[in-house]
Amino acid sequence: MQGNCKAMVCLVGEQPIPNLIPVRHFKPEIALLVHSTETVGVANNLKKVLEEKNKIYAQTSQLIPFEIHDSSKLRTELEKKADFSLGKDEVLFNVTGGTKAMSISCFMLAQEYSAPLVYLQSERGESVLFIYSFISNKPFFENKEIVQETIDLDDYLKIHIGKYSYRKRKKNDKDAEFEELIFKNIDGNEGDLEVKKNINIANNVEVDLLIRSHNQVGIAEVTTGKPGKNKIDQLNSACSRERLGIYTKKFLITLQEIDENNISLAKAYNINVIKLLQSAKDKLSEEDREQLRNTIKSKLGAI
Repeated sequence: MQGNCKAMVCLVGEQPIPNLIPVRHFKPEIALLVHSTETVGVANNLKKVLEEKNKIYAQTSQLIPFEIHDSSKLRTELEKKADFSLGKDEVLFNVTGGTKAMSISCFMLAQEYSAPLVYLQSERGESVLFIYSFISNKPFFENKEIVQETIDLDDYLKIHIGKYSYRKRKKNDKDAEFEELIFKNIDGNEGDLEVKKNINIANNVEVDLLIRSHNQVGIAEVTTGKPGKNKIDQLNSACSRERLGIYTKKFLITLQEIDENNISLAKAYNINVIKLLQSAKDKLSEEDREQLRNTIKSKLGAI
């Protein structure tokens, strides 16, 4: 059904990517971004990215507030912004994001208008859309589509935090050389990973490396010293709900062993520790390079 959709209703929750990817896949003439008071900032970031990167949506993405105790108002607002008398499959509801109350209201509207529903899910590194239709007011599974469209890291940063900048490493920064080495070995000739380095995402919150494979993204903290709790806290701070999001993968890359307490803490926070014990800050062994790339690719669903 790709390409038939004239209006797409998107439920905006804390995670914006489940709305960006389907909009780019179906290419609607108008994207209707239904948000709560808590997610208006996410909706604004999504609107800006759509209008900046996808000129077809310029001035056609609309923000629609959702009031939990007045679902009839949602119907009125949607009908103002898009003509729901359009033919079947020309209006599409994406129910991946948003709150349960939003999902229930939009399910009922889709059922009333006999409009299809979609749900985005990640499967083994792929983005998969599950499509449901209504026949005689009863929903049934129609098919699933593998999404070929991909985000880039600029998309990912802007849609999560709005604005970002690059930091300048200090001349006496002992980790700078090692970080550059890791960057070059991840962002090599294979072309299967996109990497950015030295990113400021908030006051006193910095990311050494941001890494993407298809639509899966991770961040890495890189150190030559013995990793302590501060490195773990830095990763968790960057991947909070209000910053890069809880689904961003986390990597701690080090030349040294890490003590058992911090290993346990890292596991508790779903941080992948990569120990490159056969390498130096200016050179990776072939075994460590393979471990580095394979671990990152595996966690991002690239292998």
